[in-house]
Amino acid sequence: MDGEPLTARAAAGDAPAPPLEGRVNPLDLLRAFAGRPAGGDLRRRLNRIEERAVSTAASTPFSDALITTLNSLGRRTAVVADNAPSAVWKYLQAHGRLTGLVTGGVHGRTDDLTRLMPDPDCLLRALEQLGATPEDAVLVGSSVAELTAAKALGLRFLGYTRSEPHRQRLVRAGCELTTSSWAPLLRALPNT
Repeated sequence: MDGEPLTARAAAGDAPAPPLEGRVNPLDLLRAFAGRPAGGDLRRRLNRIEERAVSTAASTPFSDALITTLNSLGRRTAVVADNAPSAVWKYLQAHGRLTGLVTGGVHGRTDDLTRLMPDPDCLLRALEQLGATPEDAVLVGSSVAELTAAKALGLRFLGYTRSEPHRQRLVRAGCELTTSSWAPLLRALPNT
């Protein structure tokens, strides 16, 4: 994999789209190779990297409490991601009780890299498993790709941001509501 396909695409005026999140990340590479023979190899390599990274992945503060509280209130949750589903399940299993609380399943990256967000494929799969419509649900996300996928379905979106530049990037993309902590939401929910 010498990068020739990207060079050839750029020379032909078909350069990859600029990074969705303001910085290059591995998903941009997968998007660039979607539908190309090397795409499958890159996806499998990234799957292995993500699975290994689970042991050092930091959890978002209060996310466990939010999922637990929503479950206790009868709200079903699902996980949607452009990550390998195996890595997401491994993360949930490492956090004990969360596996049983995500009753809507994990809907992540498939073999078809053209379906990465902003394509709403994983959102549609989650809604179907939850038996919900976009009007009945909200997507909590942190990326422009997730926001764009939600907007395509008319799905409400709550942006989780870790910094002011991150928040500004989501707002510029049309995000109307952001938070940098789940603590205020937890305080606002009944019985918390």
